[in-house]
Amino acid sequence: MTRHEPLVDYCFGLHWFALVDGPSGPGLRRLLRNHPRAWYCLAGGDLLAAGLADEACLRDSAGLASVREASPAANGRRAVSFYSAAACVAGQHPDGCVLALWRLEQGRFWLMAAHDGAVIGGTDCLFDDPAQAHAVHAEMKRRYSGLRELPQPEDLRAHLEQGRQESCRLHAGAGPRSRRFVVLLGPVLALVLIVAGWILGQQRPAVQTAAADLGGLMQDFRQRHWLPGVAGFQSLLRLLERLPYQAAGWRLQQADCLPNDGSWQCAALYARHDPQASNQGLEQILGPRVDLQFLDLDRARLRVAARHHGQPLDSARLRGQRQNERDLFSALQAVQAAFGQVSIGPPQALDFGPGAAHVEHAPGVQRRPWRSQSPLRSAYLLLPQAQVLRWEKITLHVAEQAIASLASSVLTLNLEGYVYERADEASSDSAQVLGHDLAPAHAVASPGSVRHGAADHGP
Repeated sequence: MTRHEPLVDYCFGLHWFALVDGPSGPGLRRLLRNHPRAWYCLAGGDLLAAGLADEACLRDSAGLASVREASPAANGRRAVSFYSAAACVAGQHPDGCVLALWRLEQGRFWLMAAHDGAVIGGTDCLFDDPAQAHAVHAEMKRRYSGLRELPQPEDLRAHLEQGRQESCRLHAGAGPRSRRFVVLLGPVLALVLIVAGWILGQQRPAVQTAAADLGGLMQDFRQRHWLPGVAGFQSLLRLLERLPYQAAGWRLQQADCLPNDGSWQCAALYARHDPQASNQGLEQILGPRVDLQFLDLDRARLRVAARHHGQPLDSARLRGQRQNERDLFSALQAVQAAFGQVSIGPPQALDFGPGAAHVEHAPGVQRRPWRSQSPLRSAYLLLPQAQVLRWEKITLHVAEQAIASLASSVLTLNLEGYVYERADEASSDSAQVLGHDLAPAHAVASPGSVRHGAADHGP
């Protein structure tokens, strides 16, 4: 090594955050503002993670696995370039989920995992107790059988050098820092203490927290924030329209739908309307392959489902907060006369759920709670906005006494869900909300004696 070449050292135990909006989005900038004295690096491709290092991290991992170059004397004369060991390993495995438990010099153990090249938060950690390290490693393998184990390299330094690239290098954050080290709130050492508690059986839910980070964290996050899109919303409305309103003396009362693993799962409740109602007749009308259950003498439940494809949140084209307040609100105001009630609340940061308590939130993306009530037919007016909507609960009520009008119908649809958007750089303290509430009138309505399809497209 020449006199002018920088020294290289590798850091272990970074604190990792998933970046939903990529390296150029506002998420990374917000993360660095929240930790102004941190150093950071990036790891991953389509799935991207940012690692933050603090003074304790750099000091604690110094000299491990013979990864320091040059002598202490030389180190005093030259600047040191720090690289994340986890990012160097993860970059060599851009596909799939990998797990490594490697023994370092000085008798310490290092546990890390990566998914599609992105380091999984909470797994870049060091252990002094080999029993703890092996127990956590075994628990992760037990819970996730699809993990690919990385063998211990003969020369760790050479292995890290093979994966070292500029993105793995630690860069100074956005705020003031000391000459060599920085301070990050929430030391990573706390994570090691939590892991020890898991193994001792004192914090059993925390075991699930760490294991959920491994591969399952991003899959679970994607599933909870999967957007059904326009086609998915259409499939839901068509499913509700196909429900028989009245058949063989039975009449639809209510249908409740929930999203579940790429499909809509609906349960429709029917009540005996005619004293001569026939259970056999209802089965014949619905068909032999339906999931029909007679709950008692006067009630029956029909379960139906419809698939939808949709797209993950990180593939959706989201508007910004201010753009939504301008364009989306205006579009809804133009059609609100067809709704008995529609409201959009203030933006909320996305978290990674109970399986990732150590991750604060998904930077750069937020959502607003949605509630609406309208005739079933009015829901079609939401299709132009459906690309950024996710429904958590859908209920179709049959109101026999309702007067059919623009904002009221015998078939009333209640939607509860979220509007997703990109977080603007400005504070959300000034975020706007949208609210509209009309009291629907009620009167006697007389639907036909036998109607197939719950669609109510009349006035």
